[in-house]
Amino acid sequence: MNFKTTYHCLVLQLENCTDDLLFNIATKISKHNCMVKTIDVDEYNSEKTISFINQDNKELILYKTEDVIKLYFDNTMKNIGPVFEIYNDIMEYMDYMEVL
Repeated sequence: MNFKTTYHCLVLQLENCTDDLLFNIATKISKHNCMVKTIDVDEYNSEKTISFINQDNKELILYKTEDVIKLYFDNTMKNIGPVFEIYNDIMEYMDYMEVL
């Protein structure tokens, strides 16, 4: 994650944060003109990170631990419409949502 950039965060707290769920959400994100940039796996801490680049060259980052999935997006995005479209697309997976 580029820590020079400030991110907004959607926290998706789910009962069962499986890898299948993470990849289902990632697939939905990729359908919104977002290309996968990197996939990082930290097996020791059970963390997975998938970063995307959107059509405006801004980053979206999907982060998973055993009990939470978070979607970070660059707060300098001029067009955050796609973020709302992604949010609406992944709502079916959410038990709880909080915008930080």
